[in-house]
Amino acid sequence: MRYPRLSPGTDSPPSGLSRVRFAPAPLLVPLLCLLLLTIPAIAQSDPRIERDTGRDLRVWNPPRHFDHRHLRLEIDFPNPAEPRMFVRQRLTMAAIGRDRDLIELDAGPLNISSLRVDGKERGFSHAQRRLSIPLRPPAPRDREITLEIDYELDLRRTAIAIGGLLWNPGEPGSPQQGRRHPRLHTQGQPQFNHNWFACRDRPDEKLTTELIVTVPDEFRVLSNGRLLSRNKDWGDRAGEGRRRWHWLQDKPHSPYLVTLVIGMMDVVEVEGLDDYGITVPMRLWGIEGSAERLKRVFASTPAMFDFFQREYGVEYPWDKYDQVIAPDYIGGAMENTSASTFASGFLDSAPGAADRIIAHELAHQWIGNLVTCRTWEHIWLNEGYASMAEALWAAESVRLKGGSEADADGAYLEMVAGALRGQGANRPRAPREPAMASNFYYDPIQIFAKRDNPYQKGLLVLHMLRERLGPDLFRKGTTLFIERHAYGTAESNDLRRAMEEVSGLSLEKFFDQWVYRHGLPELRIDLDWNADSNTLTIRSEQVQPIDEYNPAFVFDMPVTIFAADDSVLVQRIKVDGRISEASFELSASPVDVMIDPRMTVTCRKRVRTPLPGARRTEARELPAEAFAAGGVR
Repeated sequence: MRYPRLSPGTDSPPSGLSRVRFAPAPLLVPLLCLLLLTIPAIAQSDPRIERDTGRDLRVWNPPRHFDHRHLRLEIDFPNPAEPRMFVRQRLTMAAIGRDRDLIELDAGPLNISSLRVDGKERGFSHAQRRLSIPLRPPAPRDREITLEIDYELDLRRTAIAIGGLLWNPGEPGSPQQGRRHPRLHTQGQPQFNHNWFACRDRPDEKLTTELIVTVPDEFRVLSNGRLLSRNKDWGDRAGEGRRRWHWLQDKPHSPYLVTLVIGMMDVVEVEGLDDYGITVPMRLWGIEGSAERLKRVFASTPAMFDFFQREYGVEYPWDKYDQVIAPDYIGGAMENTSASTFASGFLDSAPGAADRIIAHELAHQWIGNLVTCRTWEHIWLNEGYASMAEALWAAESVRLKGGSEADADGAYLEMVAGALRGQGANRPRAPREPAMASNFYYDPIQIFAKRDNPYQKGLLVLHMLRERLGPDLFRKGTTLFIERHAYGTAESNDLRRAMEEVSGLSLEKFFDQWVYRHGLPELRIDLDWNADSNTLTIRSEQVQPIDEYNPAFVFDMPVTIFAADDSVLVQRIKVDGRISEASFELSASPVDVMIDPRMTVTCRKRVRTPLPGARRTEARELPAEAFAAGGVR
């Protein structure tokens, strides 16, 4: 997903949301205020520990006492202009480990009228967004039971900030056609979907889902999976003036990926699928009168689809791929399983202008949806791979336009450089601020905007792995990771093990330093040429904060030295402390020194003492040895 971006304060725990385009700024103010209310004031050396009580404030995944297997929602939306929706929920589950005498679910403002377990009325308590259902006798281990809940939703209460179920009654006099009629959309990530159905609202829960939605004739309904209704364009008749849309997602996914979009919409087929031999159905959904603009904005989808199937080595796993532009969606974009949602601003973007975000959400269908982070601590797996997909697509789009491999590689590296620039303020601040993979947060939404950002730093970590292993082995490791955890969940170390298996490398130290530690190194580099001995000395100093919580980083830094006699020397400098130094004997005086031009090490660096009169060498002039400097060892 892409979130609006807010800048966290220097001395407070990270708060707010992450970057995205087209988000209306005024809406971010109440959202920021809401998030700040969730953050206690902590002024101490280690904010993971509550000062007065000594309590550990980190977030641990709650127990999973039931395996949730299938969710069925029967929804009646009699008048989309009125904030009332009637729901019958059926949740099939089985007790894990032992017989269980209590079902506990996350549940928002559901006005429950009746609740049954296996057809029998049950008592329950519903408070503090928790639904508790005692079971007498207990549910036997491994035997399926069915929880059935009838409830009404007041759609004025089902949205929090940008998440949950968001309803708009429409503005009949609006000059914008798409805003005149009632409409509704959902946003589940990270933990918002329990605002409209009861569930264990965690990413490690995987279940199949089914939505049967009855609406007035003129409204269309989009959800996950395939449409079982016989009328594929308008749903099936359900009485005079009413239609029923029946969607089935029969492969398991996480509750936060369940989507529902209702409105008066144009629906068009994606063009160009036959050119790539794609048989997966793809449709575009948008406001009335937007059909041609939809085709223009999403024209690259078939080429992207073909590319990511080849890049990941795994066929697209879902029954269809729809893309919808929702008028009120402010989250940028969201990768709901088989049906990504985009903000209204995309509709007026120039051809190709939205391709980065379109690629981002499409890539999530593999890593994010097929393989899901087990807890929000590991969300960088989802967002790092999707951000890398943007960079890989930038390179592929150059190739498709007839560009050279050097130009394609340059487009990829420019995206990596942009991510590095975005991490410019990320200095080590442990333990005050959490690492990229950390369970220290007050609300899961904060994870998307912390300084150790899962988008930018996630891309940089994956780029370092790709440079170290080489593109082919990195691709092989990614395929193994996806195949091994398909329709399940994964943690950071699961990716490490996959990459180790295909490469023979030991990557524990790499993951400890770049994934589980906060911040990035910052180097000041001095170059000293001694003409008498024909020796070039390169001295680097780590100038980021170094203390008992933030030790010096350890890495090999590639350098490429160009000499006046046209010779080129490719070497590595071992950096393992505050100050590191290496000397190289050259055949002629140096004319340029390039310090890690491919960003194989994620760090900010400044040459404090450059060579006198040095020329500037472009990356495309690098010899093959320099491009292999990050290869497997």
